[in-house]
Amino acid sequence: MVLTEHALDAKQIGLDKQLQRDLPALMVDRHMMEQVLMNLILNAVQAIKDGGTITISTRAHDRNCEVVVEDTGCGIPAHVLPHIFDPFFTTKGTGEGTGLGLSVSLGIVERHGGRILVDSEVGKGSVFTVCLPLSNERSTERSMVGRMS
Repeated sequence: MVLTEHALDAKQIGLDKQLQRDLPALMVDRHMMEQVLMNLILNAVQAIKDGGTITISTRAHDRNCEVVVEDTGCGIPAHVLPHIFDPFFTTKGTGEGTGLGLSVSLGIVERHGGRILVDSEVGKGSVFTVCLPLSNERSTERSMVGRMS
């Protein structure tokens, strides 16, 4: 997450963490989930002009663990929203992104039985909610992740 910290500092973006204590453990691949979070945070950084805020929150809700990444960026126009998870779709200029980050993130989350919800308002920002099912079963192939720190 050093990459995201540098990006936040460079644009003077504040990071607010609102992490629920005693969050139930999840059966997920930790490295894949870190990739999802990094993609969402970097997209938020790119959407914010200097001096905005990114809020990351976690909570258990309806048999799911929710990780919410909210930004005070430019927002996503309604006509663009249906395409943001399409591979190679980007609204960024040449050399600023491949259009794969959200597509890859959605694939990772879906492989873990989850989904990503998006709410956005132009001029106010976006909210990406990663919903992952809580699990009582153990797996030797996946890492236990209980809390983001």
